[in-house]
Amino acid sequence: MTPKNHEKPFKVFGNFSGFLEETACPICPSPPNPKLVFKKSEGINILLCPQCGVIYASPRFDEPSLLGIYEKEAFSDMSLYNDWSYDAWQQSKTRGWFGSNLKVQLVKRYLQDGQAVLDVSCGTGEFIAVARRNQLEAEGIDNSKMLTDVAKNILNVPVHQVDVKDFRPSRRFHGIIIWDVLEHLYDPVQMLKDCATLLEPKGFLFAQVPNRHGISNRLKSFACRTGLSKNDYGHFGFPYHLYFFDKQSLTHLVRAAGFNAIHFESWSHLLKDGKSGFLTDMVISFVKKYCISDYIIIVAQKHS
Repeated sequence: MTPKNHEKPFKVFGNFSGFLEETACPICPSPPNPKLVFKKSEGINILLCPQCGVIYASPRFDEPSLLGIYEKEAFSDMSLYNDWSYDAWQQSKTRGWFGSNLKVQLVKRYLQDGQAVLDVSCGTGEFIAVARRNQLEAEGIDNSKMLTDVAKNILNVPVHQVDVKDFRPSRRFHGIIIWDVLEHLYDPVQMLKDCATLLEPKGFLFAQVPNRHGISNRLKSFACRTGLSKNDYGHFGFPYHLYFFDKQSLTHLVRAAGFNAIHFESWSHLLKDGKSGFLTDMVISFVKKYCISDYIIIVAQKHS
């Protein structure tokens, strides 16, 4: 049943529903008028900020509605953790296993053994499990009770069910990883400012977000805009995803939160699936260097 007596319009998207509100560029303090990239059939505009280059959805769900997504069981497949063990997971060689190890390898380019790293919005804690076995002092935070219960009770890793703005640890961290998160957030700049307060001076931020300049995303966007595809810009991922980023917009984003962008790369599906070979490695290296997969990774350093 649709709630009544509410000033914002109510909308249903599949299994999710909530209240819509208009928004502007989340990065620029005084954003210019946006450029319309695409208009979805439900009336959602996909807009480009000509100043920072971020692509964003407006209207989008308000903050309470967005927070309601991630406690739904449909959002994550909890059956993956039936009879879970680290050894069995390691032997499975799934994308989740390879992805967690790739993230640890990335972090260890900048952090030394024994240094503290915090996984913000850690989910069920796979990265933490791998990081701790690779001599990093890793822990995590997440808003979801469902996901943190799995992390604590099945993966046996140190996590806290708390929002980043309310987290009061006894130490600062040398690194923070925030993976596949910023595209979901009501206010990504504020989230990164909250992360900065938890970092040591000159600490590192590691993040992955959807890449508007990824080859597949470019082709899908072109096909939708020209009418060659009828998927209604579905690759954007609304209502779960609110933004498309690139190097330019990510640089503006982290700068607004007190960081300097120092490195970008992206990982092909071949790398995330653990594939190897002469030609495969060439493709992996090309994709990584030129950031042409559908997700882009940024490493940034706190100013002081």
